[in-house]
Amino acid sequence: MRRWDRLMDGYLEEYAGRGRSAAMEARVAYVLSRWGRWMKRRRPRVQLERVDPDLLVSFMRKQTSFRSKSTVYGTLSVMRGMGDYLVREGVWIANPLRWMKGPKVTPYHRNSNATAPPPAAAIRISSSVGCESTL
Repeated sequence: MRRWDRLMDGYLEEYAGRGRSAAMEARVAYVLSRWGRWMKRRRPRVQLERVDPDLLVSFMRKQTSFRSKSTVYGTLSVMRGMGDYLVREGVWIANPLRWMKGPKVTPYHRNSNATAPPPAAAIRISSSVGCESTL
């Protein structure tokens, strides 16, 4: 699977040329190295040209259990980008990750700090400021 390492390095160089942040480049490198290590450990050995959707689904199931929806979607997005690169390089005929849908992530799953209720201690302090002591 030295070929995987060479293709991964080529994709990371291309990705770095897009001007993304260093943290995002590190995240992409981490996901791709995990994917590569997983394929290298498989027995019988996986041929890069014969990666099928079932194999990709089993990787996603194994690597994304107990992860948030956003993390799973990000992992799938990185793998999709690498799949497109493999198609451009002529390794794959079509990208099997194109049709895979990630988990539905909506903005309603998260509350910003602006809409979060204030902590109880702040409410007690603000309510006691206007009160006069009767002692």
